Amino acid sequence: MEGFANYKDKLKRYFTFTAGELNTIVISILVIGFIISFKDWVITPEGSLDAVLTLRNIINSIIVAAFVLLIHESAHRLWALGIGFRAEAKLWWPGIIAGIIIAFVTRGWFWFIVAPAIFIHHLPVHRLGAFRYGLNMFANGVICLAGTVATILFAFIIKILLFYMPANLLLLKTLHVSLWFAVINMLPIPPLDGSRIFYMPGGPLIYSYSFFTILGLAIFLAIPITELWMILLLLLGGTIIGILGWLYVLNNIMK
Repeated sequence: MEGFANYKDKLKRYFTFTAGELNTIVISILVIGFIISFKDWVITPEGSLDAVLTLRNIINSIIVAAFVLLIHESAHRLWALGIGFRAEAKLWWPGIIAGIIIAFVTRGWFWFIVAPAIFIHHLPVHRLGAFRYGLNMFANGVICLAGTVATILFAFIIKILLFYMPANLLLLKTLHVSLWFAVINMLPIPPLDGSRIFYMPGGPLIYSYSFFTILGLAIFLAIPITELWMILLLLLGGTIIGILGWLYVLNNIMK
């Protein structure tokens, strides 16, 4: 295993986002912020747009989008560096455009919010002598899965905070956005995270368990509950859905 000093050196060299990646992230944040704010635009009784309240909701949505996206992308980079790769984020314009169109068609009630596409590059200096040197689908899939797992863990933390601040609407929106974001990006649509996981070695089984677990956790974490200990039941429910989905896929593959 690589030492902490080596990993720390890689963080200093490669963790910082490039100018192109910053543009990608900023555009993604603004688009996601717009999409999740769409149904919160305020119309006055006279039928006109309340610019002040609407602008406030848009700004709040952009803040929420920034937290969710940066956690997702940071997890990609941290995990990639840990296994000897550098993750690069690039805009997926079809996904961006589709998200905006769907927001208009559904009046903001369905969020198609996608992360930038991830491309990996190996780090030759740090990978000398390492097992399976070079790019591979397994590493790509694991890196992509790390982003979604981090997003669900972030949603779990927000769920706990809501027990202490149940009236905080910003936290509630952050929870919903995190859950939507995790599920949408697990869809097997290239180049979303789910597609990279699906095509890694052993992909169908790994993907089915990952997808159904993420979906189950998202469903159960979205349920309002009044007791903190009940969150364990939510986690158990999500895990059971993941196992059942995995068994279903396994049964069909074995046939």
